[in-house]
Amino acid sequence: MTWVESAIGFVRSKANQFGSHQRQSGLRPIVSSADEFRELDKSINDASAKAALIWTTFITFQLYLAIAFGGVRHRDLLLETPVKLPILNAELPLVAFFVVAPALLLAFHIYLLLLLNLLGQRVAFRSSLQLINIKGTSFYKHRLDTFPLLQLLAGPTSQRSGLNAAFLNFISWTTILAVPLLLLLQSQLTFLPYHNQYVSWWHRGCLIVDIIVLAYFWPRIFHSTRTIQSNFGGVAKLLLSIAAAAMLVFFSVNIAVFPGEAAEHDVTG
Repeated sequence: MTWVESAIGFVRSKANQFGSHQRQSGLRPIVSSADEFRELDKSINDASAKAALIWTTFITFQLYLAIAFGGVRHRDLLLETPVKLPILNAELPLVAFFVVAPALLLAFHIYLLLLLNLLGQRVAFRSSLQLINIKGTSFYKHRLDTFPLLQLLAGPTSQRSGLNAAFLNFISWTTILAVPLLLLLQSQLTFLPYHNQYVSWWHRGCLIVDIIVLAYFWPRIFHSTRTIQSNFGGVAKLLLSIAAAAMLVFFSVNIAVFPGEAAEHDVTG
């Protein structure tokens, strides 16, 4: 049984146990046993460990693509030199690489966000519980996995405030939000001198889709935690995120064009 199935089974069991009482009284789910609370924390830690593994792999994949994109020169584009992949020592056709690589990055990114969303749902369920006869719940927060995003979602107050929170925010925003978008833009800029309009628009499409997916998942991941709102949910950061996304799209569509491309004609009139 996978960790997703185990989470669904746990939630369903709790819903069946307290569902009728919830519908009549409107109260939150009740947990009166420390064993049940530890079981849920174990489920969260298991999900966090798997998400952390995918997150680490995603960071490695991003570094790999950054090296591969950075190794392509104008001469390689002119001669259509196959892209030699680092470490693997394999070669791919130039155009095929610049079509497949952004798509793989986008798919990997969506998969990571799906896992993080599932983790956020578990934390949300944990936060919604009404605890009866369970003391020292703050102690359990110190037993949560050290995955940076989980610490931001449900870690001790010391991890979600001050300098620690600043570092955790920086790591999360950089590796999950900023770097994937910048890598997609790098793929477009690197391939731009090849003057292939269809591939360039493929790159722009991947960038726009990634921004839309982030806009959908990111607020939902942090929706469960009220204390996180001071770090992530402020109006200033919301406006900053919208402005940054708009600038990326504008740059990709209207600035990063090659002579004779249709997009350039739209800009210059």
